[in-house]
Amino acid sequence: MNGALDYSQYGDPMPFGPYADSDIGELSKALTAGSDINAPATAPGVGFPLRMESLDGTLYNLSYRMEHLKLWPQLLKNDVFNTINEHNTLTAHGSGQAFFHTEGDLPGEDDSTWERNYTKVKAMGTTRRYSIMSSLMKMAHNNAETHQTLGGTMWMLEQLERSLFEGSETLMSQGFNGYDNQGLLTRDLRGRPLTGEEVNHGCGRIYEAPNYGLATDLYMPVGVDTDLVDDIAPNARYNVSQSGYQNGHAGMQIKVYDTQRGPIALQPDVFIRFGEAASSVALGNAAKRPGTPTEAVALAASGSGSQFTAADAGAYRYKAVAVNEYGKGVPLTVTGAITVAEGEVVTFSLGDANPIAKYYEIYRTAKGGAAGTELFQMKVARNSSGTTVITDNNTYLPGKGTCYLIQQNKEFNKFNRLLRFMKVRLGLVDSSYRFMLLLFGNLVVHTPNKGLRFINVGRQDRSPSYDA
Repeated sequence: MNGALDYSQYGDPMPFGPYADSDIGELSKALTAGSDINAPATAPGVGFPLRMESLDGTLYNLSYRMEHLKLWPQLLKNDVFNTINEHNTLTAHGSGQAFFHTEGDLPGEDDSTWERNYTKVKAMGTTRRYSIMSSLMKMAHNNAETHQTLGGTMWMLEQLERSLFEGSETLMSQGFNGYDNQGLLTRDLRGRPLTGEEVNHGCGRIYEAPNYGLATDLYMPVGVDTDLVDDIAPNARYNVSQSGYQNGHAGMQIKVYDTQRGPIALQPDVFIRFGEAASSVALGNAAKRPGTPTEAVALAASGSGSQFTAADAGAYRYKAVAVNEYGKGVPLTVTGAITVAEGEVVTFSLGDANPIAKYYEIYRTAKGGAAGTELFQMKVARNSSGTTVITDNNTYLPGKGTCYLIQQNKEFNKFNRLLRFMKVRLGLVDSSYRFMLLLFGNLVVHTPNKGLRFINVGRQDRSPSYDA
């Protein structure tokens, strides 16, 4: 039988007898196509089983794409052949001041200074799986293995890009240190927005003695890039073609900012954390991710080493999230708010849950903020005793970002790679195919004084909020 159904297949051109036009009209009313997504209950006249599925031939990507990666594509990749890799650093051409001397005397003796450093290669990867049955199916957009390979690769690239900025070997021993933990110079904006003036002065700091660097790239959250362009554009003049603006186009896209020390490529990166709220649910492997910590000691405020000023004095609320290499636990909302005076610090303690954490992410409200408005503030390593004291002296402000002004070349940094991205198939242990996607390597910053971090970067007051 072919796909078309007609009366001739039943041997009688009119098997149901003659019908009046009014009867045909009633039949048309009774048979309805409907617009259900899921099959309704079977009933006479329901036309759902006769509807052909209509699936758009294009797969629409709601997630990130390769062009969103900024740092990883630009890094020099250096193939290495050991899990421990050493490098030498020239720190000084001389250590003394004996330059001028009396006629006939022996000039002062001096020597250069070198250091031997090393880094450890770290293992990164993900395991993906698809059933044998799914491999035999004709699937939309591509086959099952390709879907899993592409998805796994893009997920790894996201984790890699984030780690290049904020990775910490101290907090997560399996990971490598990103820019936040490689000893770069630091400039604290204390919630102020990043301006062209700040970038220009940052380039000068990298260039001057004893750093001798030449900044080339500025990596920053997208919102900071928007504010920076808004700051730069109205205060400068630009060459316009002799014919002026054409086809109704006005304005311009600023990709490079010329400073006194040379051009700086603006690199807005969607993977640099800025003002994130804690996930309301646990993330990762349910059996291995950490549990929700407990409140071991309640909130308290006292003095010593504080950056809480008179303007900061007020009430604050906190959340804590336990993190390990397998995922994140459900957030703990710390009981109540704490009122902090000028010069005081906030302390509270977290107790372990099972599985235990590697470190804690701390979220805090703005002054006087309501419960549920806590934003990311800082990370704190878990204490091996099982009770971790959290100390907030207001060094890091919640809901702010970090920007990285660096000399992007092999003198400053590179990625040592023991294993390039590789796909390794695993043996069959059930009716599914499994494979690993692997990368072995680490980020090496040779000359950290040729890079500068702007921390606690805020937004322009006039910046619109697009939060839901």
